[in-house]
Amino acid sequence: MVSVESCLLLPERFKSVPAKLSGALGYVFKGQEETLKRVGLRVSRSGGDVELALWTEPGACNRAFVAKVLADTVKTTSLVRVLVKGEIEKRDVRKVEVLAGKGFWQEQLVGFDFKVSAPSFFQTNSDIAEMMIKEVVAWMEDRIGRESGGDGRIIDLYSGVGTFTLPLADVFDDVVAVEMAGSSVRDLRRNLEDNGLYAEVIGGSVERALPELPSGAHIVVDPPRSGLSETARAAIITARPRSIAYVSCDPATLARDLGEFLKNDYTLEAVKPFDMFPRSHHVESIALLAG
Repeated sequence: MVSVESCLLLPERFKSVPAKLSGALGYVFKGQEETLKRVGLRVSRSGGDVELALWTEPGACNRAFVAKVLADTVKTTSLVRVLVKGEIEKRDVRKVEVLAGKGFWQEQLVGFDFKVSAPSFFQTNSDIAEMMIKEVVAWMEDRIGRESGGDGRIIDLYSGVGTFTLPLADVFDDVVAVEMAGSSVRDLRRNLEDNGLYAEVIGGSVERALPELPSGAHIVVDPPRSGLSETARAAIITARPRSIAYVSCDPATLARDLGEFLKNDYTLEAVKPFDMFPRSHHVESIALLAG
């Protein structure tokens, strides 16, 4: 944890929050600073939702005291404590405690409503996320539209809470989503139901789920920053997808994975960058491949 006084990516009305929050957290966790692993602040672009998530080690917590102090610092619609064991990157979430509010955060993308739990991944920049969704859906419409009587199945790998699954399920009849994180799977199913959509949801790893699915579909893949594991890459290549939309947040791992696809008779049609993280060196991108 690093104490900061400002964040250039926050909306203007929240520019003073980091400094205030830093002071409040120092007071709440005085003498126990090492137990606080991460602080997450999510601000909805489409509504008034604000969620504050405190990622801490398991242990005793005066929840009423924490909620009261933080309520005087930032007005939230959801205040939660995420109990995590070990390295924060491994996301070994043991429990989520609702300290105040509704216990989840809501955002709207391309007309669909998303409810997101604190441990679940969700894109940080909603404006750019919408641009990427439109790009992926348009690509799939183009590829499937070219086929005559072909299989229009789309498999969304690392689907998360449904960022791509929902818009795809609104256009196509046969969509399968694969996601391993339990909180994301629960959010995905809820989001599909709330939006009146259907997709087959498989809770499990890509490495284990994909070999059990029929080959020759179209694939959307949005892996973590580390990219695809060797086993996941091999599973995708073996499945022989007709086209691939690869969403990446790391050009280095994207280049590595694309190299393997190109060796296996895929053609790189386009790579499109997106400024998901303005004022930083990070870049999001979508690579479009045809089989």
